[in-house]
Amino acid sequence: MRYGYIIIKKKYSLPEVEIHTGWMLREYPEQTKIINFEQLNKEQRIYEVEKLRNIKLLNLQRSGKPAQYKQTKKNYSKTKPYIHLNYVERKQCILDISKRVSRWHFARLFAECVDKIHFRSS
Repeated sequence: MRYGYIIIKKKYSLPEVEIHTGWMLREYPEQTKIINFEQLNKEQRIYEVEKLRNIKLLNLQRSGKPAQYKQTKKNYSKTKPYIHLNYVERKQCILDISKRVSRWHFARLFAECVDKIHFRSS
């Protein structure tokens, strides 16, 4: 049963990657700045996105905005495994996995949503 899930992850070049829908389904603005992003191969896509992200991080470092730099760096690290996929491909990957998992009769899924900005631990 789980084998189909692995096949889907391989199809999208994500064999060893944890699937995190929150990070996958975000817009990656760098991709829209890359001409003919959809026509590039995986390696070219990764190279071009990382190039733009490095420029952005360097600019933020120089701008004296440590909080924005830290958050942007975190966003980039969490989305890095998926940058070779455009938004449509990432969304389709999630749909394919969802369909596969919905056939698992032994699994129970749950979700929790917390707005961390307003969360208080006490």
